Amino acid sequence: MSLVAIGACYVDTILTTPHYPGEDDKLRASSISHRRGGNCPNSLEVLKQLTTDTTSTVDVSLNLIAVLPAKASTAAQEIQSAFKPHVNLSHCIFREAFNEPASSYIIKSESSGSRTIVNYNELPEMTVDEFTQIAGNLTNPTWLHFEGRIPDVTLSCIRFLRQRYPSATISVEVEKPGREGLQNLAEEADVVFYSKSWAQGNGYHTAEECVRKESTLTRKASLLCCTWGQDGAVAFEPKTQTLVHSPAYSAANFQVIDPIGAGDTFIADSESPNPYNPYTMASVYKTISKKAARQLAKEEEFDEEDVEMEELLDNADDTTDSESDEETTTESAKKQLAQGFMPKTRVLMLTSRGVTYRHRHLLADLASLLPHTHKESKLDTKKKTAGYNLLLNSLADLHSCNVIFFLEARKQGQDLYLWLARPPNGPTIKFHVANLHTMAELNAGFSGNCLKGGRGLVVFDRSFDEQGPLMSQPGNEYRGLIREMLRGVFCVPKRGVKGMKPFIDRIIGVFGVDGKIWIRVYEIRESEAGKKSEDGADAKPAPKSKDGQPEVSLVEIGPRFVLTPIVILEGSFGGPVIYENKEYVSPNQVRREVRMSKAARYAKRRDVQTDRFAKRSTLGLGEGERKPDALDTRQLFK
Repeated sequence: MSLVAIGACYVDTILTTPHYPGEDDKLRASSISHRRGGNCPNSLEVLKQLTTDTTSTVDVSLNLIAVLPAKASTAAQEIQSAFKPHVNLSHCIFREAFNEPASSYIIKSESSGSRTIVNYNELPEMTVDEFTQIAGNLTNPTWLHFEGRIPDVTLSCIRFLRQRYPSATISVEVEKPGREGLQNLAEEADVVFYSKSWAQGNGYHTAEECVRKESTLTRKASLLCCTWGQDGAVAFEPKTQTLVHSPAYSAANFQVIDPIGAGDTFIADSESPNPYNPYTMASVYKTISKKAARQLAKEEEFDEEDVEMEELLDNADDTTDSESDEETTTESAKKQLAQGFMPKTRVLMLTSRGVTYRHRHLLADLASLLPHTHKESKLDTKKKTAGYNLLLNSLADLHSCNVIFFLEARKQGQDLYLWLARPPNGPTIKFHVANLHTMAELNAGFSGNCLKGGRGLVVFDRSFDEQGPLMSQPGNEYRGLIREMLRGVFCVPKRGVKGMKPFIDRIIGVFGVDGKIWIRVYEIRESEAGKKSEDGADAKPAPKSKDGQPEVSLVEIGPRFVLTPIVILEGSFGGPVIYENKEYVSPNQVRREVRMSKAARYAKRRDVQTDRFAKRSTLGLGEGERKPDALDTRQLFK
């Protein structure tokens, strides 16, 4: 049995620190270690141990095809000495003009268990011609595994192997969510290994959902595998519709020491000739990490605290309690408030590059009105290597936000789009923003004012009522989803928000008219009591309503804007389309029609001029064609 792995070989430098350092921060590492890295080399390292430490009757030949620095360099010598004699490196490509290998610098935080990886690789990648020359020298390979680094090159290599070695098994690792072309590789492979990050980035909620839906696209694949961290892994055989779930390994006093290379270990065990060895399967799956365990315990603690706080609020008016109970209640409440509450809803607000000053002011106005928001700097949308699903979901996870409010500018700020998403599983709604007015734009119209940090009442009109005449009609069910998404943005939690004031002094109105959503913000203004004038005379009494209470009026304070729903996606910035607005007209189409109408008017004027010139030429009135008259002034006064 001959196994060939094609991928990059890295040299990892791992720095273990007490916590992740901040910008311009100086921190002393507690330990440093150097090891060989890379997906395929890690899998071969595990396969080497499996084939040498187990009593297997199968003779396995391990081969690596990777780009390495000069053969005489120190890094290349260390890599060769680490693999020999169990892994064959004779098929590797040595770049003699380079001495530095592909390197990764990993900062491992002891407090959170996170890993921050910085890669550097100056070695030119392997080309299709180089691979075809190497593949021609292979001796009947049984299994060829690709890392899937450069999809277009890898796809050409797989198609070459299909013709050269039709009986060989080809597997592909689909890992990076923002890398384009991985889906094409999966469609050509026999075995596909999906990562959790790629599955979530494409709108899948579970490993089972990923392999089942992907099986409809990968017609050639005989086996699909998907790892899901602490939930174990799933394998699916499309031909027999057999699904196997293996839970994460767990035992008493079991703790993960280092999760680096867990996915590579899983792939190695799957390619091993003895894949059902219980000891190797135990080394494949990860259990709950320290960070996940602490987060779970913290959520349970907060849930208990929420229940206790609600009981305290419900019993606040009970006068039968003793003084000791009141003191205990007060102390408990102070402890809970000191510990703080995570908000049930936290909104991440940010814009893309290319927004205008009005777009920036809109985001600033909304951030000042909603105290449960976190405002982030502009997102660079020019990068081709990563999409919105990876970048925005990572930012939301970093800042503990469960709602994303993303303003995207197109056409040099002419068009503005709003993305509302619930990371990491979705859904996502895309709107077109029009008729935008900020707080400071209309000084005369928006003369109201409200308290910073206060809460507001969110009012939806009857078009969003489930029992109303509009939503009861078929085809308008999507309005209920839009209502819940807007409620998550504009409804401020009752407690747990830093800087929130215990006042309700504004109303946010959401109105559905003509297939669009109109957003208006009003201040709740009560009539003030009478004041003395400058000459000492009493002012007129404040107007009161019929029941004797101060009269209440609404004053618009802004901002105001109109949203047109375009599309609703099942996942967070990805996944299948579950709703599409057929009546939506793109601003590009509107501008095109305006240009076409102007061009039509110009063409009409040109046609009239052409007809007039032809008519004058027919009558002999054109320039140079008119016969001179004897009584012409130019003839009389030469």
